[in-house]
Amino acid sequence: MGFKRLLVWLIEKLFELHLAIAAVLIVKIFLPLSGDAYTSLSAFAAGVQDTYRGALEDAAYVSANFLGGSYVNYAFQTYLAAAYVVVRYAYLASLYIFLSLLACLLGQRHYVRNAVAAFGFAALIFAWRFVHAYDLDMLRLAIAVIVLGLGAVLWSAWLGEGLHRRLSGKSQTSAPRSPTGRVRLDLGA
Repeated sequence: MGFKRLLVWLIEKLFELHLAIAAVLIVKIFLPLSGDAYTSLSAFAAGVQDTYRGALEDAAYVSANFLGGSYVNYAFQTYLAAAYVVVRYAYLASLYIFLSLLACLLGQRHYVRNAVAAFGFAALIFAWRFVHAYDLDMLRLAIAVIVLGLGAVLWSAWLGEGLHRRLSGKSQTSAPRSPTGRVRLDLGA
């Protein structure tokens, strides 16, 4: 792995970290915790509204009583708490950051597939390490975070692959085409 690929991987992980933080915050603010919210679509919508209102009330209470009324400071502290959760549990405790680097080292040929496999192995390691803490509410949260995290990994890996191609100067087509649309053999290469 060259310096360009390592640089692209670092940029990709920084982008992915912010997407993972957004996923944690979305789950924290919008996902209902009560089991009654999952009985129907209207109950789920009402649960989302209740969870959102509760999050706003918590923000108002914490900001007024502990942060001098500063919502900006509350947003910053919440962002830092979500970053801590992602880095501590998703990246380090589940060994995802190391598995992701291994996926990058395995080559560029199937990079997105390798990145998704690294995420899958990290999710299995996370489940194995923290299975003692699971209840039904925690399982809902974990599934929501894993689905959103998979989307973050797919998007960042796809963008990282494109950025690596752009920095390497490789075109997207592998074989030159003739004017009739047939693939030509380039024997001079």
